[in-house]
Amino acid sequence: MTNFIIDENLSYDLIEFLQKKGFNADHIKKMELGGTKNGELYKIIEKNKAWFISKDKDFSVKEKFDKYKVGGIIVLNLSNETTKNFKQYIDLTFKELRNNFEVKKLVLVRDKEFLIL
Repeated sequence: MTNFIIDENLSYDLIEFLQKKGFNADHIKKMELGGTKNGELYKIIEKNKAWFISKDKDFSVKEKFDKYKVGGIIVLNLSNETTKNFKQYIDLTFKELRNNFEVKKLVLVRDKEFLIL
């Protein structure tokens, strides 16, 4: 089963949203890791063999992403930052990935645009 870790800059509601889809999901704040530097977060994501969902654009840097053996990273850069909109775009992202989380990918999501690296 695929593990997801949700960044502290996103709602706790995404935990249940992902769990209802059959994924393991946790949140940085619930893991008591709020305020952790990005370099350390990469190590935690790597240790958990997880995918990471964030709206922090620092996670969209391919060179940093390539250094770590994470499951993948989804960076949401949307003009409408409601939880409902994030859920819709996560669903669309999963469709773009064809629910294949076995291959490491960096996914940059912008309004109506997906870039999968």
